[in-house]
Amino acid sequence: KGYSYPVIRGCREARGEIICITDADVIAPNDWLRKIKKAYGENPDAAAIGGVFYYHDGTKFLNFLLRVIYTISPKLIIAEMNGTNMSFRKTAYEKVGGFEYGVNLSSETLLVRKLRATGRILIKKDIIVYTSRRRFRSLRSTFKELLRRGINALSIKLRGKIIFNS
Repeated sequence: KGYSYPVIRGCREARGEIICITDADVIAPNDWLRKIKKAYGENPDAAAIGGVFYYHDGTKFLNFLLRVIYTISPKLIIAEMNGTNMSFRKTAYEKVGGFEYGVNLSSETLLVRKLRATGRILIKKDIIVYTSRRRFRSLRSTFKELLRRGINALSIKLRGKIIFNS
């Protein structure tokens, strides 16, 4: 069924005030949830808070490059927020109607676009997870993935819809 159906069910079943989402291939540090909780305490007007990611199976150069890019702006890599490292207030999620059924690629970008109406969206560089390069193993797959995600991010900003779904 893709990404959207299980994440929608998980959000519906969640009992806490803050919903945290990551991927199955992510390694989150022991203090990941504590840092997210602290960030909401320091930013009571935040609707969503995300963080950055590095590759646990990446080269030192690739992770160095990500650090340089994040120093300039995380938004160069993370269009709005990345599903590997995101959280949002359940009340805000419910208010905007949550994730969209059937949308599997760029679903988090669509959600964050809607969440903007309920509060600030923050990306905190100290909230870090480590993910795999499964979609970025070769130059060709990296180009293809970044192109599709970039086009979707632009389409969401201009039309509120995605073009590529998987």
